[in-house]
Amino acid sequence: MRRAYQVALGFAVLSGLAPCRQIHATQTTAQYSVTAWGHKDGLPSTFIYAVAQTPDGFLWLGTADGLVRFDGVQFTQWRSVRPNGQPLGRVTTLNLLRTGDLLLGTGSGLLGKMRNGDLQTSPLRSYVESIQEAQDGSLWVATSKALWHLDATTLQSLRPPLDLPMGWLSGPQQDRDGSEWITTGKGVFHVDLQGRMIQFPAQSPAPSPTLRSWLLHTPDGRLELLDEHGSLQSPGSGKTIWQSKAPLPKPSTISGATVDSDGNVWIALLGSGVLRLTPADGHASEERFTRGEGLSSDFVRFLFEDREHNLWAATENGLDRLRRNGILSLTRREGLLSDTVTSIAAGRDNSVWLGTSEGLEQIVGEQHAVYLRGTRILSLLMGRDQRLWIGTRGGLMQWTDGRIASLRQDANFLAVTELAEDSTGTLWLYDTDKGLFYQKPSQPAAPVTDSSLVRQTITAMYSSRDGVIWFGLENGGIVNYRDGKFHAYSPQDGLSGGEVRGLSEGAAGELWAATERGLCFSNGEHFECRNTKSGLPGDRLLWAIPDVGGNIWLGYNFGVARLDARELRNNASSSTEGIQGKLFDDGDGIENSPDREGNAPAVLAPDGRLWLTTSQGIAVVDPAHLRTNPIPPPIQILGLEADGQQVDLSRAIRLQPLTHSIQISFTGLCMSDPRKVRFRYRLVGFDREWHDGGSRREASYTNLPPRRYMFRVLAANSDGVWNDTGATLDFILAPAYFQTLWFGLLCAAVVLACVLIIFRVRLRTAQRMMKLRYEERVEERTRIAQELHDHLLQEMVGIGMQLEVAHDLIQEDTGAKKPLQRALFLSRSAIASGRLTLQSLRDRTITGPTLLEALRRTAEAYPDKDRIPVRYLMEGNERPLCPEIAEDLSEIGQEALRNALKHAGEAAITVRLHFGRASLDLSVHDEGPGVDETVLRAGAPGHYGLVGMRERAARIRAEFMIQSAPRSGTTVLISVPGIRAYQKDSAGEADNRSGWRLWEPFRLRPREEKEK
Repeated sequence: MRRAYQVALGFAVLSGLAPCRQIHATQTTAQYSVTAWGHKDGLPSTFIYAVAQTPDGFLWLGTADGLVRFDGVQFTQWRSVRPNGQPLGRVTTLNLLRTGDLLLGTGSGLLGKMRNGDLQTSPLRSYVESIQEAQDGSLWVATSKALWHLDATTLQSLRPPLDLPMGWLSGPQQDRDGSEWITTGKGVFHVDLQGRMIQFPAQSPAPSPTLRSWLLHTPDGRLELLDEHGSLQSPGSGKTIWQSKAPLPKPSTISGATVDSDGNVWIALLGSGVLRLTPADGHASEERFTRGEGLSSDFVRFLFEDREHNLWAATENGLDRLRRNGILSLTRREGLLSDTVTSIAAGRDNSVWLGTSEGLEQIVGEQHAVYLRGTRILSLLMGRDQRLWIGTRGGLMQWTDGRIASLRQDANFLAVTELAEDSTGTLWLYDTDKGLFYQKPSQPAAPVTDSSLVRQTITAMYSSRDGVIWFGLENGGIVNYRDGKFHAYSPQDGLSGGEVRGLSEGAAGELWAATERGLCFSNGEHFECRNTKSGLPGDRLLWAIPDVGGNIWLGYNFGVARLDARELRNNASSSTEGIQGKLFDDGDGIENSPDREGNAPAVLAPDGRLWLTTSQGIAVVDPAHLRTNPIPPPIQILGLEADGQQVDLSRAIRLQPLTHSIQISFTGLCMSDPRKVRFRYRLVGFDREWHDGGSRREASYTNLPPRRYMFRVLAANSDGVWNDTGATLDFILAPAYFQTLWFGLLCAAVVLACVLIIFRVRLRTAQRMMKLRYEERVEERTRIAQELHDHLLQEMVGIGMQLEVAHDLIQEDTGAKKPLQRALFLSRSAIASGRLTLQSLRDRTITGPTLLEALRRTAEAYPDKDRIPVRYLMEGNERPLCPEIAEDLSEIGQEALRNALKHAGEAAITVRLHFGRASLDLSVHDEGPGVDETVLRAGAPGHYGLVGMRERAARIRAEFMIQSAPRSGTTVLISVPGIRAYQKDSAGEADNRSGWRLWEPFRLRPREEKEK
């Protein structure tokens, strides 16, 4: 058995000497992707004759049914009728003037100029083949029979038309010297200064067959001539520039030719597709595109290159775009050994090794060799000493110095799917049947028995520059081996929890892990992960490879993304705006979806190219030759729909009141890859921030409030180049009558009036209730006054009279004389207080002097006549007082005065009554020893004078304050708000008119005012 295996291995190695087809792996710019549009894509007429691009970025198609406009996504029928109502018919040619006007010619012989949607026409009586604008601004127009020279403004002929012998073929085209050239079935002609058509070169007398030729304009402005033998010449000198390696197809099948921005010549063929001639070293190689390569039809009538360098083919069955790929796809068709590539490895000599299902393949430049033909390769690893390790179904092998050796004798490995080599040369390998092993140089392989890796499925292995071996597991964990120890990481350490598909190392030494739930990277002893919420194109990754330029390449099953690694590490938000990157997919040349079958689905070669496995074959990305689109996409607002009705955008827009829904459609003109155009929009006047519209080309709003709005939209092309100027649309949403300002003010006035009425009704109700209570109180006060006058005061007067008689009868030196005098004074004081009370009950007018008189009588009733007399001061403008307030104020003042007389000794006492505008103030000040702070707070035990004063002050809503300090005297201050203390009179009204006039209807009057 062992002998048979060695014989098979020898045959497999010798098979590498077999002849193989060349693989042009370096020709990354030689491939084009073809995209076709037809009826199913909304193209109104698929028979296309001509293509042109206007400055706003739109493509215009001349079709059998008139003009069609194309923005890369949708088609719009445009101007299918002439100004006189006649159908436009077939539009056979298009050209753009320097002024931006679009010229068109029709099959019925009509020449038209379109400006701002208006069409100006002029009849030429025969099929219009071609239109050209001369340097002087005039027009040269070729019909099927004649060459016309016209004024560009009026479209009128400047000279008689020139006949075209044997029919038009190409042109007219103007050379740098200003001469006009045209080719017909008879040959090449130019128009001299006299307007004569002269054949070039001049025909010899002897008849000879005429070569058919086509005029071409190069990107640098030179005029060249391509003949039917494939020779490119200068029409003036006749000098051959290059010669095609093969003759061109029959002249009768050539419908036109053009030169692209790279110098390639493209030829449109009727029945044979498109032919591309690529000049090199005086010759030109050719490549043909037909329906087999994706064209909508092999009958191609016109070729056009847009400003983004896409080539457009107008066919009889639709519109085709040929886009130059920046990515090369290689399959069996291009010479690969197999379409199933499992692993890729790269050597320092820029050689690339492909492990396939049918053997090992080496590619160096455009040459390749095959080894182990018929053997399925499971894994590849390029060692540090440039030895290639190969895991196969036949065991573990090694390629070095052009020889392949088998290592089957070590452990009989038959399913090695993961390989890694550390800095000491130790080989780590994982066999799906036997587990994880390590093999030191010149020693047999030994199993790894650490508990973190035993019975674990290893899906990725990587050896970092510092010698650490990393293992990615199927369960989402990662294990590393450093300094003889294993350390395991789990989702608790920040990992995503998805299967680890690939491991790699960044420029800063960080570890990147591609998992099925996102991209993770090490941050010291912890991991952080990014996914679609962080700006990644997807969550399920196949692999991740950082490059030396600070980017990281991510493999998905729908494409390859290149992102800025530093911004990706720093960006943990849900916004994608901060991550700079690009996604490459089938539109960029990755014809088949990226895939992962082996341990190395992608590799960066030393020359900077990225090689990756796909579902069929491989793809090669050369960052140095990637063509980017620097042109910001022009933005056009296409329409506004209000409640399902289209609005005319050519006029000032004023939408009807109560418009419920508004839908604005727009587009970004990027013809290279319109699917990847991204939009941001904002409705100024409603939106506070920009909306990320993605690739959607419409914005909807509902229930907008009436006001003036401005809609702004920005767009970025597939390479992330933003048009920051954008497009704007102003419109006004008119208010309904109930949304106007005057209606709102009217409603506010009505509400205010209702509130005022309700308030007045409530106020009057309260007044009536208070009047009833007042009348009840007046009756009670009258009864009390009667009782006081008829009984108490009369009795007190009688008592006083008896005391006076007794006082007169008693001798001065009698001991009872003094107590009798005191009793007489107390009776007189009681009678005065009673009369004040009676006055307050009967008379509604109490003045300041009346109040002070009551206080004076209280002081006079005090028995000590030798003390310093009390001073009484009245300040301010005297005003009548409310009786209830005056009564309580008198009681408080008398209590304060009695306390001062009792405790001040011989110190002076001052009573001050101040009539202020805002308040009535009564103060009693003595210059005695003061009052203890404890007594001020709680009062003297068993005495309730202070308590009573505070209660009376609270009842009349007065401010009561006692200020006292040792040896500084005592001041009792009572301050009553003027609105409560004073009765209403003319003077008071005059004083308060300015302050209360505005709010008088809403002011609740005090009780005393209502009783007046």
